[in-house]
Amino acid sequence: MQPPPRLDALDVGEERLRPAQNALTWRKQVALGAVTALSAAYAATWSLIPAEGEFSVAASAVATELGDYANNLMQLVCHFSMIGFLATMFPSDLDSAEARRYLGPLLVVSNIADTYVVVGAVLAYNASRSEGARTSRDERVCLYICYFVCAFKFLWGNVYPTWAFLSRRTSWARLRQGMSVDAAVFWCAITALWCHGETRYPPGDAPLHVAIVGRPLIALLAAAVFGLENRTRLAAGFAAAGFFHVRVPLSEMRHHEMRKVLGRSGFGAPIASGNVASSSATLTETESAVDGPLYK
Repeated sequence: MQPPPRLDALDVGEERLRPAQNALTWRKQVALGAVTALSAAYAATWSLIPAEGEFSVAASAVATELGDYANNLMQLVCHFSMIGFLATMFPSDLDSAEARRYLGPLLVVSNIADTYVVVGAVLAYNASRSEGARTSRDERVCLYICYFVCAFKFLWGNVYPTWAFLSRRTSWARLRQGMSVDAAVFWCAITALWCHGETRYPPGDAPLHVAIVGRPLIALLAAAVFGLENRTRLAAGFAAAGFFHVRVPLSEMRHHEMRKVLGRSGFGAPIASGNVASSSATLTETESAVDGPLYK
């Protein structure tokens, strides 16, 4: 006996099955909320008040309390959770109508968090300059490089993604290329600072061995890991785990929805008042992927 055909919650004629879509939307919103809350919480650990001492610095409380490598680990978790969320929900198209509904709020929170961190860094560097601590030529060059890094972080990390989103040019290729450029610029800046005798490096006033494997390596690693094949595997893994599975009680389905589902499944349309035999009966609906079926 052949198993009954799979039912697609998002492919019932030309309209979406309302109860299944509502449940799936709620799950995605919870996942989005968790990712954005994590990023916002990490940004909040950065202080806008310059540190006291010979040189004012801008560093995360995670690095101050738990160490520099803990700060790198936190950056890794935040970045990979954000990119992983997008890869799971929209493995092939970041510019679809469904993807834009989630990418917009994610971009807003990310822009606010990044701007907060950049402002804190600029205030710290301004305090360092006003204290007159940087008197040699090399120290002044290092300060200008740090200003450049802050400007790059804001323009490349905030303005450029916002432009891509508003102009409907968001894509996985553009996102991965952007992360690669970010890594290259940070490594070049770290190298330039090292050549001029600097001992602490952005972001977060980290030592050389920590800065090298921090933000630039994390960005480059994400660009390499989240290729199309791995994104598809990740989305398929979440589908297999039941993330896109929804049990829909028949009592929550409208008459025309039930007829279309049963008709597409090969069981035939229900007859007259036999539409709902029991309010506890359920149908299992599956959405393979938000922006297109994974299995064809």
